[in-house]
Amino acid sequence: MITTHDENHLVRTTEHHARTDLSAVLQPCATGRPRCYQKTLRPVTA
Repeated sequence: MITTHDENHLVRTTEHHARTDLSAVLQPCATGRPRCYQKTLRPVTA
């Protein structure tokens, strides 16, 4: 993540992380078997 700032603004470039997260969710959905961890509700990537 790249963070830039000036006097009034803070900008974080998170596109790469967002694409990675989206891919982790969509791949199991494509197979018809999405799974999430019970405790965190985050997708299981393996």
